Amino acid sequence: MILFSRVLKLKTKKSSRSRRQKRKAAGSGCDPGFRYGKILCKDCRKNGNQKKQANYILGKSYFDKKDYSEALMHFEIYSNIDNTETGAECAYLSAVCLYNTQRYDEAEEKVFFVSDKFSNYINWTARSFIILSDVYVAKDNIFQAKETLKSVIENYPDDEADYTEVIDMAQEKLNDIENTSNE
Repeated sequence: MILFSRVLKLKTKKSSRSRRQKRKAAGSGCDPGFRYGKILCKDCRKNGNQKKQANYILGKSYFDKKDYSEALMHFEIYSNIDNTETGAECAYLSAVCLYNTQRYDEAEEKVFFVSDKFSNYINWTARSFIILSDVYVAKDNIFQAKETLKSVIENYPDDEADYTEVIDMAQEKLNDIENTSNE
């Protein structure tokens, strides 16, 4: 974050008031993470970690704006070159982006990518399987969707910090599927 505060200071000094007003008038006044992430991505002199961080921030910014195609591009870059928990999060968010853009087969493949490459990060793996249940519902495979959620509920370790959140999410989706299929 120190890097971003430096960029922020530099950009504030360099940009004139009229330039900021023009950007705002043009409708491109966006969050600082987006602006500075773009700056860092374009700066060839930055090292790999800074570029990864910039892709993460850009991906999250686009994701928050529901621009899933752009977010996917940045999450893919990060998750393909990083084996850390943030890489796992980016791979999971890639699956979400693919699901949200109705690219169900690719979303399914991405979930298995998360499971294979990031199995040490149980949280992101479980969340990915919850998204997989959404994919199965979209593909009208209700049985598989239910079984996937039941598997998450039954096998998610209760000593994980986010146990309640993940289990509640899976249980809520399972209840929704069961209520819908009973109607």
